[in-house]
Amino acid sequence: MDEPIPPSIRAAARRWHVHRHGTGGGDRSAVQPELQAWLDADPRHRRALAQIEGMWDELGRVADTRISQTRHLKKAPFHMRRATHVAFGAGMAAVCAAVLAVSVTGAVDPLALVSPAKAVTYTTGVGEIRKLALDDGSRLVLDTGTRVTVRRTRPLEVTVLAGRARFIVSDRDRQAIVSVPDGEIRAAGGAVFDASLIVRPVQVTTLQGDVHLRASALPTSRDLRVQPRQTGRLGMAGEARPAILGQLRWVDGMLGFDGEPLDAAIAMMNRYNRVQIATRDIDAHVLRVSGAFAANQPEAFAAAIATTFRLDLERGPRPVIILRPRRGD
Repeated sequence: MDEPIPPSIRAAARRWHVHRHGTGGGDRSAVQPELQAWLDADPRHRRALAQIEGMWDELGRVADTRISQTRHLKKAPFHMRRATHVAFGAGMAAVCAAVLAVSVTGAVDPLALVSPAKAVTYTTGVGEIRKLALDDGSRLVLDTGTRVTVRRTRPLEVTVLAGRARFIVSDRDRQAIVSVPDGEIRAAGGAVFDASLIVRPVQVTTLQGDVHLRASALPTSRDLRVQPRQTGRLGMAGEARPAILGQLRWVDGMLGFDGEPLDAAIAMMNRYNRVQIATRDIDAHVLRVSGAFAANQPEAFAAAIATTFRLDLERGPRPVIILRPRRGD
């Protein structure tokens, strides 16, 4: 049996992985002799690096599954239709984007592995999307304005306190337990799903695997099973409904709407930006938005809305963009 790899060696292996595959630039060939010397110094070094890189290869295979390749959305600044629904890809390739390129608030290394012996809380700021790798091989992607606490990593136990998170559960785990207000989510190893507290009741969308919801206020109720490409709401009776795939694009900074009321679309865009969008003298709950928009470009979103619905744009005294009826109409 192989000797266990100490945490110090795992940490060094993660740093070498950053050097080999990071996006920070520089002369990567310059570190190669040092890497080779480190690998040759101890057979555990080579095993540790192979395990770290194997985790990323495994995640890449998730991106190659059929659900990640179906109806892929072309990268564009935005697309807008007034009455026609737009189909979106699930954006799973973005889940595999290296955490190395992600901006992280605070001093915590996004590749730092969470120890099972302690609970760690992670938060994201306005406009921040953060990717985390856990000790069991699972991964989390935190949306803007999100707060989660990781209590254990095997089995994976996480509490979502605010916002939205994507869970990519290691297939080495039998199941993951995600606590949310008024209930919990249980997912089998290998599952991929989003848990959202943006609106209540808590909403879960499954991309891959077996996921179940249970409301704590209804201990005798049966679990609601949410199968791939479905969305379920905690405590809601009936079957899960088909997922709106465009709403899964948040992991790569895109917001997808499929006939969403304008006021709801604006509220979602405002979550990602300090520049806010408001309406004046408009029935924003009646107008419907379909399209894909970059989450960090409120000006482009507002301009597209104004063009589509024949509205005027007005700058407020604060960093606010106001949509109002066009003068003369």
